[in-house]
Formats: sequence, structure tokens, C-alpha cells
Amino acid sequence: TGTADALKLHGELVSLDDCKSWIAKTWEMCDENGTSMEIYCSANGIQSVYSKLKGISQSALSENKIYLEQILELAAKDDKVAIATWQTVSKRLADLLFERITTIYRGWQNNFSFIDQNRTPL
Repeated sequence: TGTADALKLHGELVSLDDCKSWIAKTWEMCDENGTSMEIYCSANGIQSVYSKLKGISQSALSENKIYLEQILELAAKDDKVAIATWQTVSKRLADLLFERITTIYRGWQNNFSFIDQNRTPL
């Protein structure tokens, strides 16, 4: 999967399970297309972004040994789909980092929707 959600607050590592009343986990949030933000945090998820943009199945990418390193190499060779993949992933990760920083300092700002529409509001 993606990254383990945790925070370091006042020098202490804090699980997001202990903070769920005021901050959401990555997998709970989605972008404007309804895609979980966790997709942009894992190797498999990033490969799926490339797969969707390229119009080729993710299993075909794996069979052809096209993983993150190869997608990065393709981007360096000016492959438009690979570049679009990394632009999308970079933007989403920046959005997620911004959300984390603003939530810690100002509280939840509704920058993302939730996958579960019935999630308790923050």
C-alpha cells in the first residue's frame, strides 16, 4: 500500500488513529475525481496513474517490467505520458503536504472530500 500515516508532534511520534477526530488519513481523502490520495503515495498507485493515462493495463506494464524507475526514465526521455504522470503525482503530494501543514496549524480546512461520504466531519 502507501505510506503509514503518522505525525511527529512536540518530538513524539503520534499515530493518526489517535488524531482521527481532527485529521484524516490519506486513504480517507480523495481528489476532485474521487481518487483516494493514497494512490499518489505508493509505487503500485503511481504505476496505476501511468497505466490510466497511457491507456494500457497495469498488468501489461508489470509484464513489460515498467515500474516507477522506468516511468521516471521515460519522463527524462520526454515521454509525455510519463511526464504527465509525475506532474500529477507531484501536484497531489504537494496538495497532501499542504493539507497536513494547514490542518496542524489551523485545523481541517475542507481541502479534500472524503471517500466515505458518511465519515464523521472534522
